[in-house]
Amino acid sequence: QAADLSTLIQVNPRVPESSIPDPNDQPEWEERKLALFLQGHAKGTVKGYSHAWRLWGLFCFLRAHSIWLVGESFVQRRADEDKLLDFVAHLSLNLRRAANTVKNLLLGVRYFHVAHGYDDPLIGKRRLQILRRALKRRSRVHRKWPVTVSMLRWIRKQLDLTKADDAVLWMALQLGFFFLLRITLRVLNRLLQPFY
Repeated sequence: QAADLSTLIQVNPRVPESSIPDPNDQPEWEERKLALFLQGHAKGTVKGYSHAWRLWGLFCFLRAHSIWLVGESFVQRRADEDKLLDFVAHLSLNLRRAANTVKNLLLGVRYFHVAHGYDDPLIGKRRLQILRRALKRRSRVHRKWPVTVSMLRWIRKQLDLTKADDAVLWMALQLGFFFLLRITLRVLNRLLQPFY
């Protein structure tokens, strides 16, 4: 026998009434399902995927495209691929994102498509794979070597701390070494100079 919802609540009082979806509020229910779906990943992954989805949404909004890549015919699938190619080119050329960052942003777009019940939009996109390979070759990162304590000792021996310039330099080096671990936190980026 099929029991209605009110009977289930009476039988199991541990089920809070607030947790039962209102059939008239479909967007809230979909949002709650998506939140549950996102709990299957680490917080950092969810944050990255959410950022990717916001970028993709903004990219599509500014170009008056749909955010969903659901083309069924050959022409529609090719148009979807062109959107992804434009997105990757924008990320790489305009925003200067590295190949791995672009890859992670595409994975975020794919994740939200799958989470909403659509097919994986990256499958079968050969031109996209070729472009990603080209970006990987193009953005070979030159290895940055860490600063060591022995380097700091050598620098310290070269400085005369009775001079104000040397004392300030030594203090800045120590601050950078012990607290500001990323280069972008201590060095002004040329792209940001007009804003200062």
